[in-house]
Amino acid sequence: MARADKHSLTRKKVVVYTDFLMNFDKNPHTGFLGVMQNEDSVKQSLRQLFLTNKGERFFDAEKGGDLRDLLFENLDIGLTETFKIQLTGLVEQYEPRVAIKNIDISYDDVDQNSYRGGDGLDSHTVLIKLIFSVINIQQEQVLDLSIKRVR
Repeated sequence: MARADKHSLTRKKVVVYTDFLMNFDKNPHTGFLGVMQNEDSVKQSLRQLFLTNKGERFFDAEKGGDLRDLLFENLDIGLTETFKIQLTGLVEQYEPRVAIKNIDISYDDVDQNSYRGGDGLDSHTVLIKLIFSVINIQQEQVLDLSIKRVR
């Protein structure tokens, strides 16, 4: 431990995980590629994992959730459980930095004139709220993601 660390009242935040920004922007101060750290890095990784379909990655064709394919099924309570199982399996297999606490799936009520009375099950958007914690970081995190069906 350095002498300055021992006598300082504030401690530097420990960076556990880092990833590049998706658009490869440069840091304006250093000129190097910008990075995301810790929770933001994990959230970016989860978002990309959920939105990737199988076969989209060149060297890992099995990686992806195919969640957009599920949007073309009849949305009901059984499909909600299928979403949860699929998401849990994806995270367990491809993202070992995450421990899932809860997954909430809801349907955005876009079609107000649906024959089911506007319960959201005929809508075109699924809202996913993933509550998780990152390994080695105590605080719980929330990832809100909407997946929209395009006709």
